[in-house]
Amino acid sequence: MNCPKCQSAEFSTAVSCPDCGFTANGRSLIHFANLTFILAEMADWDIPADYLNPLRQTYGDRLKSCEIDLGLRLPPPDAAEALALNQRRAQLLALVAALARWAAQDWLALSIADQMRDQIYGEVVLIDQRLADAPPVSRSQSTEEYALK
Repeated sequence: MNCPKCQSAEFSTAVSCPDCGFTANGRSLIHFANLTFILAEMADWDIPADYLNPLRQTYGDRLKSCEIDLGLRLPPPDAAEALALNQRRAQLLALVAALARWAAQDWLALSIADQMRDQIYGEVVLIDQRLADAPPVSRSQSTEEYALK
């Protein structure tokens, strides 16, 4: 089994990963491996989507829970944290728009703007991953108002 955290082939369930130091109890790792296996196998199943999609959802939810238990994924944010994450996301996207304007007006070198944009989008991806399991947040304000709060 490869390390679930860094994918090292040197991983053993009896000791910590030599590359990243990941450790977990064997039962949780076996559960993780089984869920990963069954989800990968489902890709080749030739059954109607009406039957397959609920199975994917069930096993996908179990895998998320297992990843949280193993420390491979953060738990879903509560409503207050989801609101803060949405606000941060809006701020970052407003910054990307500002970078584009600044680069277009030659106030900022294009290479620097591109580098900053890539870093910002990396953070936005992480925020989106966290928000995927979050409770819905009401959006009574525009993105700009929300970002500038």
